[in-house]
Amino acid sequence: EDRGRWRAVLARRPGHDVYPRPEYLELFDDRGAPAVADAFRGRPLAFVLEDDAGLALHPLLERPLEGIACLEGEATPLRDLVSPYGYAGPLLAVDRPGDARALAARFAARCGDRCRGEGIVTEFIRFHPLLGNAAHAVWGTPDRRGDVVVVDLRKDDAGLLAAMSDTTRSLVRAAARRGIAVVAGDADAPATLARLYGATMARRGAAPEYFFPDGFFAAMVAGLGDRSALFVARERGRAVAAAIFLACGPHASYASAVTDAHAPASAGRASVYEALRGARDRGCGTMLLGGGVGAGADGLFRFKRSFSRSLLPFHTAGRIHMPEAYRALADRRRRQLDGCGGSTRRGPAYFPEYRR
Repeated sequence: EDRGRWRAVLARRPGHDVYPRPEYLELFDDRGAPAVADAFRGRPLAFVLEDDAGLALHPLLERPLEGIACLEGEATPLRDLVSPYGYAGPLLAVDRPGDARALAARFAARCGDRCRGEGIVTEFIRFHPLLGNAAHAVWGTPDRRGDVVVVDLRKDDAGLLAAMSDTTRSLVRAAARRGIAVVAGDADAPATLARLYGATMARRGAAPEYFFPDGFFAAMVAGLGDRSALFVARERGRAVAAAIFLACGPHASYASAVTDAHAPASAGRASVYEALRGARDRGCGTMLLGGGVGAGADGLFRFKRSFSRSLLPFHTAGRIHMPEAYRALADRRRRQLDGCGGSTRRGPAYFPEYRR
């Protein structure tokens, strides 16, 4: 019933992509989905407001605080909220553009009241660069974390190639000369992607939370159906690269692109190029490739930027709904870290501080 209402609200807000859809959030459901890292897991929910000015929807994952390090096994009913992995934040639909800010303010206030009444301490929002929903500062002060890469798909093949860096364009063409064939994935493709993904994360020394479990990509393809598309690059019959993207309405989003340790550099570029072509042929006008790890300007960001020169800012925001509870939890975590020499991968600016 709730899922049906969730979809009905989204149907009245055209222009969204896959990230706010319930079937996407269910990939991270801590009650039965493949066990992704705690940083990305939770119970899917959506706040909804409908009034004379329009409607608003805010998709989130609810996480219990019981089990976090600073509570040291203590039971607690307290919880917090986080945007799903990717890009989300509140969606608004108004008849008159001038009503958007007032609707956002009412929605933010209602959400805050509900959170305080239900023991939700904080909320961490990853805003959507394409939707520009960080513009209404009623959700806390947006923090610009970096840039993301966007590809304009309203082009023919020559136009997509022209938007690439010289090196990437040459590598895409080199893949064709080598006989690397990129094809739409078959029934075995999710397992192929999972194998290549795990090996790629290990080579890069990725943080533990980025190692998705066996079955995650199969669940993604099964759960999203035709809103996902997977491509596999093969050289002499051997899978050397794979890419998956998610498509909904006018927007497509890059989910992953990975390569075999011994694959030529051209294979990964060719798989992303075919993903771009596939999204365009579905009618998508943009592909959000995203940014680097933690929104940094790292090697992953440079790889993505080699497909397009178009960048958009990416923002996050943290809201504290229960200040006294937050201070108490954060103080406990600081004392813990002081007692062990401050050893943690997460810096002092991490939000919420009690999850450092």
